[in-house]
Amino acid sequence: MKALLVAADAALRKNLPLVMAGAAVDLVLARDADEARQLAGEQRFDAAIVDLGAPGHAGLSLLRQARAALPGVPLAAIAMRIYAEYRAACLAAGADVFMDKSGDLQDLGRIVRLMALQCVGKKQG
Repeated sequence: MKALLVAADAALRKNLPLVMAGAAVDLVLARDADEARQLAGEQRFDAAIVDLGAPGHAGLSLLRQARAALPGVPLAAIAMRIYAEYRAACLAAGADVFMDKSGDLQDLGRIVRLMALQCVGKKQG
C-alpha cells in the first residue's frame, strides 16, 4: 500500500516511515503543499496523511486542497491542536481521521491501512 505524507517536520518525515513500515505502508514524502500537489498528479495513492503544520498553506486550506487533489482517497490529518472545534473543522474540510501528533503515532499505520482497505472494498463492492 502506498500513502502520501505531507509534512514540513523533518523528524516526522524521518520517523513516520519507520512506524508505517510495520503496517506495510510505503510512504512517499512531500515537504509542502506544492510538492504534494505535484506528487498527487504523478502517482496513485491508497491513502494520504497531512501534517497540518506543513508550510505553504494554512492547515484547513491544505486539507481542502488535498481532498480536491485526491478524491476518494482516505485522508488522515495529524496536528498538535487537539481541540474539539479544530477536530470538527478538519473533518468538515475533508479529513477522514484526525490524530494528535504529539502522542504515540504507532497506531497511525494501522489506521491508514484500514482506511485504504475499506476504500478498496467500497470500490470493489
